[in-house]
Amino acid sequence: MSYQSSQDPEDRLPDWLKALRKRQSEEPKEEAKPAQPSQPPAAEGEDTEPTWLREIRERHRREQPTDEELLAEERALTDTQPTAPIKPLEKRRIETPFEPIELEKPVEKIPEPVSKIPDWLTLDEHGESSAAEETADEFTQPEKRTPAFADMEAEALSPGELPSWLQAIRPSETFPEEDNRSEEMLPSSEETAGPLAGLVGVLPAEPEIVQFGKPPVFSARLDVTESQARHAAAFSRLVAAEGRPREDLGRQVALPTRVLNWIISAAVFLAVLFPLIVQSQGTPRPEVDAVQFAASTNIFNAIDVLPPNAPVLIAFEVQPALYGELSAPAAAVLSHLLDKQARLVFISTQPTGPALADRLLQEHLSAAPSVATGDYVNLGYLSGGMAALRSFTSDPRTATLSAAAAVQNPWQSTSLLAVGQLRDFAMVFVITSEAEDGRAWIEQAGSSLPQGLYIVGSTQSAPLLKPYLLSDPPTLRGLVDGFGGATFYERLRNTDGLGRTYWDAFSYGLGAIVLLILLGGLYSRLIHLRPEKPAAQTEGKSA
Repeated sequence: MSYQSSQDPEDRLPDWLKALRKRQSEEPKEEAKPAQPSQPPAAEGEDTEPTWLREIRERHRREQPTDEELLAEERALTDTQPTAPIKPLEKRRIETPFEPIELEKPVEKIPEPVSKIPDWLTLDEHGESSAAEETADEFTQPEKRTPAFADMEAEALSPGELPSWLQAIRPSETFPEEDNRSEEMLPSSEETAGPLAGLVGVLPAEPEIVQFGKPPVFSARLDVTESQARHAAAFSRLVAAEGRPREDLGRQVALPTRVLNWIISAAVFLAVLFPLIVQSQGTPRPEVDAVQFAASTNIFNAIDVLPPNAPVLIAFEVQPALYGELSAPAAAVLSHLLDKQARLVFISTQPTGPALADRLLQEHLSAAPSVATGDYVNLGYLSGGMAALRSFTSDPRTATLSAAAAVQNPWQSTSLLAVGQLRDFAMVFVITSEAEDGRAWIEQAGSSLPQGLYIVGSTQSAPLLKPYLLSDPPTLRGLVDGFGGATFYERLRNTDGLGRTYWDAFSYGLGAIVLLILLGGLYSRLIHLRPEKPAAQTEGKSA
């Protein structure tokens, strides 16, 4: 569709076409070539122009647009105004009624365009209207449903054969090829029952979900293996035995087992008490050159060269439960120090340490002159743990001691007048029953002592303290541990003390324990070789 114009079409031609025609009219006319058979020759008074231009001109004359068509086209091409439908939308599925938009101002008649765009550019090849008008017509047409593959519906298609693998995985149920649900099941329907009653557009449930039926019945029987059944029976017997009275459980204890326990206890007690009762000393003591007691030899050599009246600090870190074991080695070393006229100074980080030190002196070393006259110093209890021990090693005189020792002011004693630092002591001994106490003294005071530390310990603490003997530089110079160390130290001094008194009882007790372990292992082996009795017979006897 083109715009209507009252001007001559010659005046509406573009400039380049007018210039072309003027140039052709000025040129001399050549002889006319023979025309094509399909086209008649041009008349003498007619201008020569291209065929395509003549066709456009004729088409333009045949189709003259009206004012209404121009107004509709103008509305379609306008971007700022909404396009009102030309035809009513009667068959469109719109829930709300369509209300046409009224323009604020009436559209006046569009004047003739002054654009220089020729009419032939606004028409398509067949002289039909523009795309905007076609869009408007298509918008107003009622909706049509065109089935897919319409051409193929008319043809009779033969059913194909499915391969075997596809037939194997094909589901057993048959599914409808098209939606044959009723209107009540469509999404636009309203629910009438259930918790969603009154709602519109609810998606319907799948057939598998809405199917109702009797739930399957599962068996309550457990499938257990023979081993599981045996363990379950043992657990049941164990639970049943918990509910029995205490008296019945006591009577069920086998009498031979009780008798065997009494025999083992009596054998150990007799092996330990018999040498003490008869004061036997037949067991040989360790040799002087025994390698396992080399650390005890170092202590003996260090004390043997000690000058008279030398101050010696003794940290008595002993627990009351292990006092009996440490009495023998501690008495052997302290008696050697008293024989060398050493000035003993006691201190302890354990609350019971000072009292146990006085008890040891009064029970086993009361015959020594310095102990009988009280010529020794007891600094008391050093409270504060590791921090107090560090303070004592750096400055002993300013350390906080117990109240009893602070009132007596032990630093005014003649034995401590020449002592200002820890290194001023000739030797520092640690008598300990726990490896942790000995390690604390080694770590806090070992580096500040050029002569190192010496420890008298229990048998259980010796394995943890012996590695310090091999340190470089050595922080632990000597170690006497247990009854074996005490007996060996007395052998070096050629004296008999608590170590020699307890040595036979200690040896016989160890021998009896080793023999009982061997017999118990043999008995357990013989019991396991016997076949087990069935559980039914055991339950029958117990009933």
